[in-house]
Amino acid sequence: MVDKLDVDASPIIYGTKTLESLGDELLKLTQEVACGKQTKAESLGYTEMAIARVCNFV
Repeated sequence: MVDKLDVDASPIIYGTKTLESLGDELLKLTQEVACGKQTKAESLGYTEMAIARVCNFV
């Protein structure tokens, strides 16, 4: 699913990357997106967004 994921955090689980190094990569990607780089979802044409709520209040 490399073509659909912007960030893969599984290297932390497998021990091939540290949390700090993956955090640095995520910060760099966030800066690139803020400067105009498209996310994978945007490049695939997805434009809708939904935010799930943990708790609904009446």
